[in-house]
Amino acid sequence: MIIYCRFEKELEEYYEFRDLWEINKINQAKKFILSNPEYAAIRSIFADFDDTRDSIKRISDSKYVEPFQYLTDKFKSSLFDEIRQLELIFAKYIRIHYRMKFISINDFLKKNEPRLNRQLRDLDDVRFVINTLDTLKENFVLIDHTIDPVEHVNSCKQYFLSSVEHWSTRVELWEYPKNEKIEFASILVPNIDNVRITYLVNILSKQEKAVLLIGEPGTAKTVIITSYLKHYDSEQHLTRIINFSSITTSNFIQKTIENFVDKRVANTFGPSFGRKMTIFIDDINMPIINSWGDQEANEILRQLIEQKGFYSLIKPGDFLSIIDLQFLAAMCHPGGGRNDISERLKRHFFILNCTLPSNNAVDHIFSSIAKYFCNERNFSNDIINIVEKSISATRILWQTIKGKFLPTPAKFHYIFNLRDLSRIWEGILQIDSEQCQNDIEQYLQLWKHECTRVLADRLILNTEKEWFRKEQCKIAKQTFGDIYKIPIQEEAEVYYANFLREELEVTDEMGDDIDLADLVPKVYEPISSWDTLRTKLLTSMTKMNEEIRGSNMDLVFFKDAMIHLLRISRVINMPKGHLLLVGVGGSGKQSLTKLASYIAGSATILNDMRATE
Repeated sequence: MIIYCRFEKELEEYYEFRDLWEINKINQAKKFILSNPEYAAIRSIFADFDDTRDSIKRISDSKYVEPFQYLTDKFKSSLFDEIRQLELIFAKYIRIHYRMKFISINDFLKKNEPRLNRQLRDLDDVRFVINTLDTLKENFVLIDHTIDPVEHVNSCKQYFLSSVEHWSTRVELWEYPKNEKIEFASILVPNIDNVRITYLVNILSKQEKAVLLIGEPGTAKTVIITSYLKHYDSEQHLTRIINFSSITTSNFIQKTIENFVDKRVANTFGPSFGRKMTIFIDDINMPIINSWGDQEANEILRQLIEQKGFYSLIKPGDFLSIIDLQFLAAMCHPGGGRNDISERLKRHFFILNCTLPSNNAVDHIFSSIAKYFCNERNFSNDIINIVEKSISATRILWQTIKGKFLPTPAKFHYIFNLRDLSRIWEGILQIDSEQCQNDIEQYLQLWKHECTRVLADRLILNTEKEWFRKEQCKIAKQTFGDIYKIPIQEEAEVYYANFLREELEVTDEMGDDIDLADLVPKVYEPISSWDTLRTKLLTSMTKMNEEIRGSNMDLVFFKDAMIHLLRISRVINMPKGHLLLVGVGGSGKQSLTKLASYIAGSATILNDMRATE
């Protein structure tokens, strides 16, 4: 039997196919693929491929040779047809750097033709056929997912190549989930970048490949993977998330993995009830590097991926096999104080880079979110139009300050990323039409306030803050025109808070299970006067001293202290709001944080961290 058939002719057809791409005749190339009967035939063959393979596997496990004859004729008639058709797929659709792979497979088939063509005589023959089938299917999957145009005159990465369509056609319109309330930070608006990454993660996960996403902070690495994990059915596929940090150890990782799995047989462990499990490791590069240049936590992870298990901590010498696990991971680009992972671990991952979205993509993301919230809260058309304009103005302001103020040893916190834009819009969208009163000036005042809180509050020098106010005013004038009349002086700045309303009185209609935090209406609104705010803060401080044992706080609320408390309170009331206070000792960082936490209804836990020798 001749396996190597029509190779030259098929390569000529491949070159014809390649030329179609080079002259950008997309429709002709698409027709060329769809009109090829072998491409559809190979898909249908491999649809039944696993059943036949499993039948042979069951027979080989039972160690009975007699039933082999039953399958011999079927394989003699179909196996080589499958090989031929797979050969056609390789010849017509193979990319240039897969040609040698194709030739080596042909050599393999020709070399083993006598053994493949004879009757199945013993268990070794059966195992050989099974391995051959697995090799053929693995390479078909490889080719099926790498049908790629060669040197397309446009950007090839913008096309979903198996059906020759632009990636933008796969970007769905974003809609807020009607039946659930999601956090602002977990919103993922589809765009070309995250749709492409999600597609690649999906096809690699189906092949049980480990995937590592790398990218700058704020490029939605974590959100992409966590959103992807939600599509798994928990009845068949479990998901777990582990966050690495500088104190993550190998013992912690091993004990965590052992808690995820149950014993199956002997020293073999896996997810419960025979299910599979995908483990997402966030910030995989965070563990500290020891004196030998290794990350201990990642070394035990490498052993688990490489050897499908690790050695028992309880019984030294016993190797625990862990099966049915798959790993997804994310990390920032190494450098600037961030660690890299070892090459020995990195080689096990399929690495995808998450790039920063384009300006159009950024505007599309926040425009989709803002439109939904504005329509949901019945803002007027005039306000919606101003909101649309402020989206690009916010991005331009963020890009300007990001390029102007770079981090230094003295200003290590001058780090600006896409999360800043998200925080600005999360603050803006706290307000309702009732507080905004559909007044354009009120909205612009809020926009100025949120941009200042997120971007300018980390600036140290007064000259830097003055530059920011002037730059913000200039961008606003260019974007909004003459309707922007807010003065740039610091004294004229308006501050917002959500704890100014009086507490509601408890009534019998509320029931016994009423949450005391619900008695304080959290309405995000501007401060009417500093005297009113001072009175409110003094009342809250008195109540805190009465309710919390050992609290004897006695603060003088001058203007700067009240401004600092408003800044702290704004962040604490945000979901996943984290704050780093930078200042000299005795400036009120701890006292103001305790009071702001009490006002927000949060508990305060003091973790006193000191340098050790």
